[in-house]
Amino acid sequence: ILMQACDRELLSHSSQLKGYRYIDDYELGFRTRTDAERAYHILEGLLSDYELALNPKKTEIVELPTTLEALWQGQLSQRSFRQTEKAQLTDLVDYFNLAFHLSSQYPDDSVLQYAVARMRAVDVIPGNWKLLCTLMLDCAIPEPACLQYVLEIIVDRVNRGAECPIDDLEEALNIIISEHAAINHTSEVSWALWACLALQIKIQRQASQELQKCNNPFVALLALHANSVGIIEGDIDLTLWATCMTEESLYNENWILAYEANIKGWLPSQDSTDYVMSNGDFAFLKQAGVSFYDVSAAIPPDPAASVPVPIVASRIRTGAGGYF
Repeated sequence: ILMQACDRELLSHSSQLKGYRYIDDYELGFRTRTDAERAYHILEGLLSDYELALNPKKTEIVELPTTLEALWQGQLSQRSFRQTEKAQLTDLVDYFNLAFHLSSQYPDDSVLQYAVARMRAVDVIPGNWKLLCTLMLDCAIPEPACLQYVLEIIVDRVNRGAECPIDDLEEALNIIISEHAAINHTSEVSWALWACLALQIKIQRQASQELQKCNNPFVALLALHANSVGIIEGDIDLTLWATCMTEESLYNENWILAYEANIKGWLPSQDSTDYVMSNGDFAFLKQAGVSFYDVSAAIPPDPAASVPVPIVASRIRTGAGGYF
């Protein structure tokens, strides 16, 4: 909604503007570099009105002609995977070895994300499944943006009967939680917590100690859910999130935590009263059974049901103006 407002404002400054926007990525074309620089500054000003900003690491003016596809993308896309176990094993190792090498050469591009996403279309022989999981998790630890694609592939194959790599997943997910909770990278932590819930993977003590410091309502809800089903080892300190259990918090950035933790009984109120039911704006939601956090999106109510497959964006920014 915000970006559509920016689109209209941008067009009002230049009716001849050519280009497109995919979610939050703009690609715009101009006749001269001067026109491009002018549009850059206009867009920068429009975004600031909504407290948004261009990412300087991902925003650039490129003079034509330029490559249509990132060179590394071509190298990876040309790789194929044979359908005998031993030959495919060799192909997988060679492919990820190339991906790791290209990632170091193009650190600003989504090399590892692209490499993992391609695996969605590969028919992996059962004997090579564990190796593939290990290689994909080797991508996700240094580049957690890969985790969404890794989980999509693993959950999909597990639902179809493949063995879940519990031990490798537990190690990787706990590393991601520990490292990224400490620096408040909430998207990475949220994906890791969802995976722990969906696949019933233990959150180790060290990870939970970092987790309890993360001041984010979505991370807090996922962690409280995990705590309620007993997958967090030891005791987790809930003090930070408990401070949000007040009527006042229903009107700030922690409203979803203050509301959901109350209706699900995950945290007590600070003053021992049901501040949601005593609030005129939120009481009717609770009475109507309205919830914004769906526990079944991680753990289905039927133990025999399939694990929900995460919905992952189908296009990855590859650099040089390309997407996959």
